[in-house]
Amino acid sequence: MKYAKTDIVNFNDGKFLEDLGRNLKRATQEITNMIEDHVKTNARALPFRTSLVGLNNGGAKELTSDAERAMALFSSITKERVEWLGANINRSLAQSLPKKYKATERGTLVGRVNAMGDENYKDSHIGIYYEYGTGPGMDLSSFNDMPISLGDENPHRPLRSTGPIVTRGTNTNGGVWYDAGGNRRISKGKGGLRSAVFAKQVGDGVQAEHWFREGYQAVLPKAKVLLKEAVSSLDLKDYLEIPNPKINLGGKAKRRG
Repeated sequence: MKYAKTDIVNFNDGKFLEDLGRNLKRATQEITNMIEDHVKTNARALPFRTSLVGLNNGGAKELTSDAERAMALFSSITKERVEWLGANINRSLAQSLPKKYKATERGTLVGRVNAMGDENYKDSHIGIYYEYGTGPGMDLSSFNDMPISLGDENPHRPLRSTGPIVTRGTNTNGGVWYDAGGNRRISKGKGGLRSAVFAKQVGDGVQAEHWFREGYQAVLPKAKVLLKEAVSSLDLKDYLEIPNPKINLGGKAKRRG
């Protein structure tokens, strides 16, 4: 146990840091729980499309929709246990953190909420479309923040575009392309068109909802309060210790206690 020593009073900084760490970890876990709740609530409120799309992942063609795959997105939203960043941190967590954090010593708490990072990504990936938007609904300001690709680029439509969605056609790779979930898709006919039937099926794209980002942002004000309380709830007087002082009686030094 370490002590900050003076001639009169000792401050037990070891015990203080231990209690502070426990309070901060508890607060960070509560913040993580709140973020998970907000993200799940936002995901359930998304206006999932019901139009059918065809997947050709080998075997019979599968017809599905965003609405049918919504449950895959919901189940992919999970939180991780809060950990100290340092020598004892979980290896997989350390490897996934931005490079600037990898050399950080123990003293940083990490709590994470994940989505679409599961084995069912081929279906849960639809959340990416509703986070950043597609077609006219894409939020170009957050384009560079996208963690992964939105799938194969349509050769008839620039990737960084809010223009209308058009057919891909058969003139590129025989019409075979892959969506953001890695699903094999096949486009038929001539590319670059937007017929009435195509427009009815595909619609005008997906509006950027930022459902995941907002889940974090909504918690920030409360998070600041919780972290402040975690620190202010500690009474510094509880860590002050008065050592056995020397008392002079009759000119001779005696130790009390």
